[in-house]
Order: sequence, then structure tokens, then C-alpha cells
Amino acid sequence: MIARAILAAALLPIGAFAQLSLFQFNGTVETAVGATYDAGNAASGDTLDIRFRIKNTGSGPATVQTIAVNGTGFKLSSPPLLPSILASQAEVEFHVSFSPTGSGAYSASLALNTIVVTTLRATGIPAALLSFGSTPLTAGATADFGQIETGLI
Repeated sequence: MIARAILAAALLPIGAFAQLSLFQFNGTVETAVGATYDAGNAASGDTLDIRFRIKNTGSGPATVQTIAVNGTGFKLSSPPLLPSILASQAEVEFHVSFSPTGSGAYSASLALNTIVVTTLRATGIPAALLSFGSTPLTAGATADFGQIETGLI
């Protein structure tokens, strides 16, 4: 009897969590997120904004108490006010940003109510290099092309 009570108590958060589903929203279409979500590529210094929705797919209310993103290059950039009690079919939206510091593979865990629901993945790619002669130009740099007479072309 005690074992059943302990098991029921241990499974209660899982049952409550099962009502919540994670979707990626691109402004037009919602796509269910599985165990892994590929955010794509971004150059070092650039930022990808990823828009997510948590939807209560159950028949009763469900509470979103925490949203956490843990990993290099990713961060929760637009969190909702929490805790948030969602009625059946209601949703709450949040954004995660990806900003690579260099080239390579990046990953992070995304957890709802302290349960990891997906692994976020993205790739940092080399930034475009603009140069003036043999001198690389950094963001905001200027190049002097000298004087050019008009009408000589």
C-alpha cells in the first residue's frame, strides 16, 4: 500500500506534465518539437531568434512553473510571466536566442517545470570576411577609396 502511494506521488508530476506540449512557431505555422530541435546556422556575432509555444493539450488546467535553457550559445530571451496556469488548449509563448561565439556545433537543454523536454542544437559558422586589400575590415570599419573623378567611365 505504501509502495503504491510512493509510486503515485512520484508519477504525479509526469502525469501533470504530459498535458503540456512544446511547439516551434515561425509566425504562421506551429510545428511540434520532438526530443531534438535543430535551430539551424548562425555566423559568429549574429543571433537567431527561436519562437516557442507551450500548449496545454489536456482537458484540465496545467501550470508552467519554470522554463530553463542550459547550454553554451543559447539563452531564454523573452520569458513569459511565470508561474502561468494554462486552461485547456491555452498556450504561452517564449523566445530562445542562439548567438555563437565561434564556428562549431552547439547544444543546450530546454526544460519545462524542471523536466528536460528537448535538446536544442545549432551550428556556428564562420562570419563573412570583408577586406580592403590585405587588411580585414571589422564591423563598423571604413575604407578610403581615395578621390574618384566623375564622368570618366
